[in-house]
Amino acid sequence: YYNADGTIAEMCGNGIRCVAKFFLEKTKSNLKELSIDTRAGIKKVICNKDGSFSVNMGVPVFSHPDFPDGLFTLENIEFQFVSMGNPHAISFVKNILKINISEIGPRIENDYHFPNKINVEFVEKISDNCFKVKVWERGSGATLACGTGACAVCAIIIKNCVRQGLTLNEITLEFPGGNLYLSENEKGEIILRGPAVCVFKGEIEWTEI
Repeated sequence: YYNADGTIAEMCGNGIRCVAKFFLEKTKSNLKELSIDTRAGIKKVICNKDGSFSVNMGVPVFSHPDFPDGLFTLENIEFQFVSMGNPHAISFVKNILKINISEIGPRIENDYHFPNKINVEFVEKISDNCFKVKVWERGSGATLACGTGACAVCAIIIKNCVRQGLTLNEITLEFPGGNLYLSENEKGEIILRGPAVCVFKGEIEWTEI
């Protein structure tokens, strides 16, 4: 997986669903489960009857050399951190419309506290099971959605709920590009569910120099 700036990402939760769809269409396969190798390990992808794909994104990591432990304040904003194979900084806000992601995103991404830079998500709670999210992706900028970011947000929500003695079933995260659906299995692994749609097809002419 390559970011817009040419850097290589460890994992892409939306990209892996697209890879699964592309593989099934090209091979005309009827497989219902795929194992896809990534820089963040092998990920299991389930092909659902409704055309969506569910990806086992693994267990979240809350302590990592890529970010500070616990709560941390930057730009007068409180962040929580988690790795889903790549690092994420997450902040809960009252009104997501007031967040200028293109202004604050790059400052957080490139802050010196993050030796490998970091992805940034801002989250507004709509209800107990529904949240709005804005994302700034490391190496790509403001994007319409982020699969690992969705999982990171889910992991933090679950962690906060556990502290309060609450439990959650599948939650909905509303991104500018559409909705993603998240849950946790009995092993503590985050399950990402969402669609994959072909946007365009093209060909590249390759000539040896």
